[in-house]
This record gives sequence, structure tokens and C-alpha cells, in this order.
Amino acid sequence: MNDNTLSYAGFTIGPIYDVMKHARKTREMWFGSYFFSWYMEVLERELQKNKKIEFLTPFIDNKENDRRAGLYPDRFVLESSLSPEEIRNTIKTANEKALKHFIQIINNLGSLPAITFFKKKEIGNILREYLQTNMVVLPAEKIAGKNVIETFWDYLDATEEHRHFKLGKSEKTCERCHTLLSVATAKVMDNNKKKDFDLCPLCLLKLFTLEVVDVQNKISGWHRYPSTGEISAVELVEPFRKNDGTYQDELQNYFDKHDEIEFDDIEFRQIVNKEIKPYHKYIAILDADGDKIGELAKKVKDPTAFSEMLFNFGKESYEICSDYSRSGKGIGEPIYIGGDDVLAFLPVAYRKSDKDITTIIDLAMDLNKAFKVQMKSTEVGFSIGISIAYYKHPLAVTLNKSREMLKIAKAQDGKDTLAIHLKKHSGNDAQVVFSFKESERLKEFNGLLKAILLSEEDLMGSIHYNLLRFKNLLIQIETKEQLTNFFDNNFSDQKKAGYTGIDHVQNMFEMALGLNSVAIPANSREKAVNEVLDQLWFIKFLVGKEEE
Repeated sequence: MNDNTLSYAGFTIGPIYDVMKHARKTREMWFGSYFFSWYMEVLERELQKNKKIEFLTPFIDNKENDRRAGLYPDRFVLESSLSPEEIRNTIKTANEKALKHFIQIINNLGSLPAITFFKKKEIGNILREYLQTNMVVLPAEKIAGKNVIETFWDYLDATEEHRHFKLGKSEKTCERCHTLLSVATAKVMDNNKKKDFDLCPLCLLKLFTLEVVDVQNKISGWHRYPSTGEISAVELVEPFRKNDGTYQDELQNYFDKHDEIEFDDIEFRQIVNKEIKPYHKYIAILDADGDKIGELAKKVKDPTAFSEMLFNFGKESYEICSDYSRSGKGIGEPIYIGGDDVLAFLPVAYRKSDKDITTIIDLAMDLNKAFKVQMKSTEVGFSIGISIAYYKHPLAVTLNKSREMLKIAKAQDGKDTLAIHLKKHSGNDAQVVFSFKESERLKEFNGLLKAILLSEEDLMGSIHYNLLRFKNLLIQIETKEQLTNFFDNNFSDQKKAGYTGIDHVQNMFEMALGLNSVAIPANSREKAVNEVLDQLWFIKFLVGKEEE
């Protein structure tokens, strides 16, 4: 607290999840999140003009955010030498300016030939009634001796629990979200055909956002947001992509006719001229959150410096996700990277050469490490939930599953966990959970996955089946020598053929059973064996060739 501080204020906006959950296309889900982060940036920069205001969180960069992912979280906390009444009125005025900024952007959509407004004057009213903004203002003496950010977080959490908004009524309710009143008719691609939809202001903005000059300028001139298939199969289409997100002639013509990749389409196969692998057809949604951040924040004397560390992690996590752990530019698509939260669309794997492949697990490990380094603490953790699904699986369902996996990860003892769920197109599913504290076990699992993806696709079916047959025998193994003899006797053909994947499998059992000092053994030998079998089952499903 400064000597002249008279008041503190906290502000939050929503409903972010409600806006995202109606998304059918990646660009809708992306902008559903990006919109709120952009809104907060506009609001915070307006407040920054007042020299009597200082933000405690988030840290606000001097340079405007031009990344394709939101950097600014849905809440802020500030201190001010203004009185509580003055700061309340100042925030209200700045909020109204931010709202008008986006009303104008939506109004500008009327210049597009695909859109015809019939209730343009209602745009402002609809947004004001739907967007939920909550503010808490307290005089400085009420905060004396307390952790300011933690105190306001509790207040803001409480206000968010009582949010409500007005639903659309009548036959003109939006045909996309079925929630808000529609204001315009728009021609939208639906199953490769243009159809007329009556849409609300937010659905209009989500669907046509990259055709708005303001948005293009904001995110470095991008004109196209990739579909699920373009993200899952980025390895195939990335060589044809131009700097503005569009593609070279032949492939761009294909996407002008199709709103999604059809992997069995002869035209598409001829254009990319590469073998299509099973993992090309699966997209991953990563949802991550820091652990024990509140405890660390209590120990930090300078909240602004703490906020800057979180901001810097956001910038670094953007690079990790976008460059897919330094595999190449624009491989992954971060959606939101504010504070200690990360949400991203990602391919399952990206193969640069015959001997070089990066997986979603490499990326998860890089994010986990980067967070701990940026926070300069060994006490914090970084939990990650990943949902992998067929690229045509409903996007909102895949998002929900990623959130569910994050909850599972954070429910583990000690947190700092990776939980991954795979939903096959056939309906089968598989799930694995790893602690980042036992990084060697995760590295062996990832090593096996890479070996299979690179060259040993026929290995998993036979090895998983044989290991299931010998499950009871594996449970009885008590020494490293016994395990080596077991693999030499039962998988000699694979070893002679040079399959490195066999070594990874052996090491996975060795660590799970506690036969070396690298990893902590499971509570029981049966549980240890079952864990590894489940992990092999997961890889078998991920790389398996089924009719889709």
C-alpha cells in the first residue's frame, strides 16, 4: 500500500465459458475467449491513463497484445489515491468506453455482403444485458494488514456465483447459441453449403471476426483461423500456409469449397501428397492451471512483480504452444494464456523428419518446466488436462473433457499432474495420469509413443496382447534381473529386429514396479502392472489403424 492509497478495487467479467460452450467451429471457441481478454485489455488501458490508478494484477505490457491468444485475464485488482466513490465512477466510465468499442466493431460487420442487420439498434442493449461485470470497491483501511489480491479474489469469486443474464425470446432468438436475441441474418458455411442464419451480436462476431479489419490489425494481419482438421493435420498443410493464415492457390481453393478437411478426399490427398497417419485425424485441447499460486502470492511482498512473472509466463507459454515446443512457427493454436492459465488447440504430434517427431507430451513437459522456472519456486506445480478426440467430434464436448481432465489432475495428491483422455472415433476411450514429479516415467511413456509414431506402428497390438497374457507373471517379478529375463525370453524377435520401443516398455515396468531408484513404486504390484498396461492400451488406441 502506498501512503496516499485511499481505495482498492476489483473487477471481473463473464460469462466466458457460456460464450465458448456454444462453439461449433474453432474460430468461434477461440474468439469466445479472446473477446473477453481483449475487452479487459481495452478497459485496463483506458484506466491506465489515470495517473492516480496503479494495477496490482495483471501486469500490463506497454506494447499492445498482437498475439492470436488472450494475455489478459477476466479480472483485475488495482489501488488508487481516488476515493472509493471516485474510483467506482472511473471504472464505470472506462467500462462503458470498452463496451462501445466492441459495439462499433459489430456495427462494422454490416459492410460485409454476407450480413444483413434487422435489429442493429439492439446490439448495445443485448451486450449490456448479457455481459456480466462485477465490481468490488473498498476503502484502504478495510484492507489494512490483509493480502490485497487474495482478499479481492474471494470477493470476486462470490460475485461471480450470483451472475445472471437475460435470455433471448421470440422466434428471432439466435440460431447458433439459442441464447440471445438475433440482430442480423448471415450466410454461414454449414456442411460445405452456405445457409442463412439469424444470429446474435456475439455469434456474428465469433463467426466473421477475421473479416473485420480491427481484428486483423489486432492479431498481426491473420485472415483465417484454422479448423480442427487443419490443426490436427498441421504437419500436412503447414508447408502450404502463408503468413496471413491463408494457403497457396491449390489448397486455398480446396478450403474455399470445404469448411473442413476430408481425409478420404482424393483432391486433398493429391494436394498434400503425403501419407495420412491416424494421429493426423485427432486434435488435442490442452487446459492447464498453476498449483499453489495463492500460497506463493501470500509470500510475495511486491504484487506487481508477482503479476509480471505471471505475465512473462503467459508470453513464454504462447511461444511453446504456437511453436509446438520449438518444432516450427504456428504449429499449435493457443486460445488463452493469461496468468497461470493456458488453453490451446494442438496437434497430437508434429513430425519434422523421418527421425524427428514432437508430441503433445513434449509440449506438456515444456509448459510444466517453464512455469516453475518463471515463478522461481520449487513449491508451485502446474497441472495439465488434455482431451484428444477425432477432429469431427463436437468441439464443445472435447473442451468439456479437457476441463474434466484438469480437475482430475488437480485432484491428485500433490497436484502437479498430467491427465490425458483419448476418445476414438469408434467410441472407445482410454485415459492416463502421470505425476510431473516422476518425470522419468513420463519420459519413457513419451519415448515409446515417439518410437511407435516414427517407425514401429505394428508393434503395439502384439506386445500389448502378450503382456496381458503374462499379467499374473509380471505381478510376481521382484528383481530387475527377472524382468530382463522375462523380456529376453518373450520378446527376443522384436529385440533382434531393433525395435527400440521394447526397451521403453521394459523400462516402464521397471520403474512402476520400483526395481530401480528412479521412480516411486505403486502401492501394490498389481496396481503397478495395471498402470503400465493402461498406458500401453492408450498408445495402442492412439496409433491404431481403425476404419474411420
